[in-house]
Amino acid sequence: MEEHKRQVLSFVRRMGRVRKTQQYALENYWDDWVQKSTDGPFEYDKKQQSALVLEIGFGMGQSLIVMAKAHPDTHYIGVEVHRPGIGALLHHAVKEDLKNLSVYAEDVHDVLHHALADHSLDGVQIFFPDPWPKKRHHKRRLVQEGFASLLAQKVKRGGFLHIATDWQPYADDMLEMLNKHTCWQNRAQDGGFCKDAPGQREETKFEKRGQDRAHAINDLYFINQATR
Repeated sequence: MEEHKRQVLSFVRRMGRVRKTQQYALENYWDDWVQKSTDGPFEYDKKQQSALVLEIGFGMGQSLIVMAKAHPDTHYIGVEVHRPGIGALLHHAVKEDLKNLSVYAEDVHDVLHHALADHSLDGVQIFFPDPWPKKRHHKRRLVQEGFASLLAQKVKRGGFLHIATDWQPYADDMLEMLNKHTCWQNRAQDGGFCKDAPGQREETKFEKRGQDRAHAINDLYFINQATR
């Protein structure tokens, strides 16, 4: 198994209040739904689902559930460490009887290095990652050059990277970095933020919070141009 250097964590495990439905889902559905990177390469039914998309940090899972329902021919992998969010996702996934959704409850670096083969993903979506606004915490930000390169290694040529954020300084930094990256090509012809990002993205709790604070919502949509 390939070893990788431990990264600075981009998240803090906040417990939060777990509702009864979420706790029930955690206790009863965890073993059947939650994968472990230590179990080896991720497998899914490619005959039933022709595409594989990774969502990093799905929060309470609203958007991911909507996408999985709308695109039964795509298999979605959701990665999250927030227990109430995992419980909420499992509750709705079982309720909707979704067959095209899998979950990892651990650091996404472990999932990428140990569970996902190179060039196996058709796309990656990261909606409203923690912006870590204080300068001394910028090293904790998930989307940085090294991480962008790792994603390019795991995404097929022609696959996508879709990021949304309401924190303008973080959006600007990511846009500048990705525009300079040798593997990622901006779908926006002017090199700016994407006004017509493909796909369906349900409004999330963090997006609503940003809108309530009059924050602009920026989407970045890039296509992988890396060659093997």
